[in-house]
Amino acid sequence: CDALNLWWSYAPGVAQGKNTDHWIRTISRTICRDGVLIMNIGPRGDGSLDPEHVAIFEQTGEWVHANAEGIYGTRGGPVEPGEWGGATYTGSAVYLHVLNWQKEGLRISGLEQTVRSAKVLASGETVVFSQDSSGLLVQQPVSPHEVVTVVKLEV
Repeated sequence: CDALNLWWSYAPGVAQGKNTDHWIRTISRTICRDGVLIMNIGPRGDGSLDPEHVAIFEQTGEWVHANAEGIYGTRGGPVEPGEWGGATYTGSAVYLHVLNWQKEGLRISGLEQTVRSAKVLASGETVVFSQDSSGLLVQQPVSPHEVVTVVKLEV
């Protein structure tokens, strides 16, 4: 459970750090761990919503919509989450939710399936990768999302 501000009722403004980036990271971290997230937004006394609050949820919703395939109907795993982010999977697809890219690429161990292709889910951009007995190495795409990039691996 998390609230847009510091209270579970209406308060003007947004708590420090609870901007769109916060919500995108929180959603990604939650689903990669098979969790459920309750997001609270408190209405004003007249029932209307603060336009600043609405904007944050609309922007977060744009990210969710663009990456829906890697969110809805998936399970957390098959690799352990870490500082880099986490993963979800369904059928023959694994979705890497990358919060922190590393210069040398993202090293993923524990993925037993052979990866056939990799692409940025939201844009379709091809992602360079290599796989050997030590694991999977995924290179940062040319145009990663500024908060969480979801990379679809076909296995």
